[in-house]
Amino acid sequence: MGRDGVLPKSFFGRINPRFKTPVNNILMVSAISLTAIAFSNHLIILISLISFGALCGFAMVNAAVIFHFFRQKRQRPLYEILHGLVSPLAGACLCFYFLLNLASQTKRLGFAWVAAGVVYTAVTTGFFKKIPPDLSLDTTG
Repeated sequence: MGRDGVLPKSFFGRINPRFKTPVNNILMVSAISLTAIAFSNHLIILISLISFGALCGFAMVNAAVIFHFFRQKRQRPLYEILHGLVSPLAGACLCFYFLLNLASQTKRLGFAWVAAGVVYTAVTTGFFKKIPPDLSLDTTG
């Protein structure tokens, strides 16, 4: 994301010339991970926060399948409706059900993190007037 300019390229886009790795990203994730040691008595909350992120991701994938389904042709056989609408809708509903049943502190932290992402995106896109940069799937750098 740093290489593509979604995150500040000057920090997140820096690649080690020798190892071809994103040095600053590795150091930042390592520092954040090491701070988990300070919160080891709250390990359940940290694990729940990871679950929050995974459930949000799965819910968004299911929603994307539904939106993709509706953008395609209008006449569909029953098996396509089950495959493209009912299954992802059930998956999204289950994800939201599990999200709602997480601890309240986990939900507060998770939604604060989501809100921070929305605010960051709003600011970097001129309050949604510009389209965010596309992510490149090219792994050669």
